[in-house]
Amino acid sequence: MCDICSLEAEDLDNILTIFMAAHCLSFFATAYREMYSAQTNLGGQLMRIIEVICIPILFTAILSAIETVTLSLVRMFSADAFANSYPVKIGADKTSDMNQGQLYLVDKCRRSDWL
Repeated sequence: MCDICSLEAEDLDNILTIFMAAHCLSFFATAYREMYSAQTNLGGQLMRIIEVICIPILFTAILSAIETVTLSLVRMFSADAFANSYPVKIGADKTSDMNQGQLYLVDKCRRSDWL
């Protein structure tokens, strides 16, 4: 696998790590809030703050996962030759005649490296 494929795999692993961390934090904060909902001390306030912080973290992870899955689906089911070509840096002379779909795939990992 090329360096770009390694970067894509690392991105996917990072997304899964973010999901796990956000879910664990949310679980403990929500469980604490449910058990001690009447408490307004420092611990209860911190758990509410953690819950609020976890919301954008989860949204970020969800949107990143959607982007990664979309890339994988486009690459797997694309009939275009660019889906299975070696990555080219965007801005090179070769990319001036490409359409938007080809530009999306040209700097990504090859389909045959994933399948």
